[in-house]
This record gives sequence, structure tokens and C-alpha cells, in this order.
Amino acid sequence: MKTSLDHLPEFKQQELATISTILHDMLGDYFEGKNGSKSEFRILKIILLGSHAKGNWVNDPANGYISDYDILVIVNKAALVEDYVVWQRAEEQIDRKVKSAPLGLIVHDLQEVNERLQQGHYFFRDIREEGIELFAATPKPLMAPGDLTEAEKREIAQKYFMRWVKSAHDSFAMSGYAMKDKRIELAAFELHQSAEKFFACALLVCTNYLPKSHNIEKLSKLCAQIEPEFKGWSHHVLLYQLANSLASIQNVNEHLLIKAWLY
Repeated sequence: MKTSLDHLPEFKQQELATISTILHDMLGDYFEGKNGSKSEFRILKIILLGSHAKGNWVNDPANGYISDYDILVIVNKAALVEDYVVWQRAEEQIDRKVKSAPLGLIVHDLQEVNERLQQGHYFFRDIREEGIELFAATPKPLMAPGDLTEAEKREIAQKYFMRWVKSAHDSFAMSGYAMKDKRIELAAFELHQSAEKFFACALLVCTNYLPKSHNIEKLSKLCAQIEPEFKGWSHHVLLYQLANSLASIQNVNEHLLIKAWLY
């Protein structure tokens, strides 16, 4: 795994150092005073991935697109991955102090990362090959990745596509039924579910990876990283298009109400 940030401007290198420091400090502060927790739960690696690691980041605020700082934090225990409070606090503090690009944070434990590498998951393989290590508690590298044949990759992608597209369409249909019954809040929820599933489908088909997140803004940004055409399809755009699709089959007033719930 690479360690050099020389391809990045100095201010970006400084911002990445700030991100790494905040992640460490927030973890220490959060577990301060909790018996055994501070030494029991540790960050093992902090890795920069995506466009900033590869050198093809985009800074185009005029057209509404700025590449995230995509960061993978690898921890020693699965329980720490699920402790959403500490990561939310870290994200909030980073958002206040790092201004040139938004943060895209994912967290996994070491066992899960190594298992996925062993299974040939190409998302994690790319991280191992293209990622830049910002911090390492140990020099021990991640496990060498296994190999999937092209046929195996296609089979996995096809299964994901069939499952998630059907589920997304089912949620869209449920939204229509709910609107027909004037259950606007439920209709908005199902429409949101449909958008989330369409983004999840794209990620799984293209990368064999889906983060543990229901945040469709985060999912849409991940999609934009893997396929340039998604850059014009923010979560707001997809929700708007789905809501408009319902307008042709539902009362216009109810259509306006569902948009109010969504936004």
C-alpha cells in the first residue's frame, strides 16, 4: 500500500493530517473514563481511497461537484464499527475544520476487511492496491487478495442486479399504493427506500460493496466515484425523478405533498 501524498497540494495534505488527528482524538475523548475501553478499542489503519488517492479528484463547485475525502478507518473490533456516536461526532468536527472537500467516511474492522480481501471483493482489492495509508498502528499489511474470474464477477453482479432492482421497484410500487390511500408519510418513506435501493444496486453491481449506511446522499456520492454519469444524479435528483413518475398516476396535490415530505 502506498504512503506518499506528494501528488496532492500542501493544503490538502494538511487537511488529511487534520482528519487523521481528529479521528484519533475523538476516539480517545469518547472512551475517556470508560473502564478498559480506551485501550480495548483502537484504530489500526486510516486509509485514503478514491479520487484523492488516485490523483483524479474534481473541484467543480460551479456545477455542484466536489470530490470527497474518502477515508477508510480500520479498527480492531466489530463493536467499535457499530458505535455510531463516536464516528458521527468525528464527522461533525471534521466538517467544521476541513473546508475544501466533504468527508466520505467508512469504518470496518480488520477481520472483515481481510475476509473480504480473501474472498476477492474488488472494492477492497482496489483499496489495497490504490489506497494511501495515512496511519498504521502496525506495519503488518492487509491480507493478499484472492482472485475472482470474470465469469464469477459477472455472476455476482447479475445476482445483485436482479435482487436489488426488483426490491427498488417493489418499494416504488408501495409508494404509489400509499399515495392512492392518501398515506403521504408512508409514500415518502417508500419512495426514499426505492432511491436507496437503486443506489445500492449500482454500488453492488459495480464494486461488490455496500457500506453500512442508509444515507442516500452518501450512497449517491459513492456512485458518482465509480461512474461519471452518476455525477449529475444526486440523491435529490433521483428523489425528484421518482416523485415526478408518481405524478402521472396520482393526484397532483398529493404529488406536491410527497415532495414536501421528501425535502
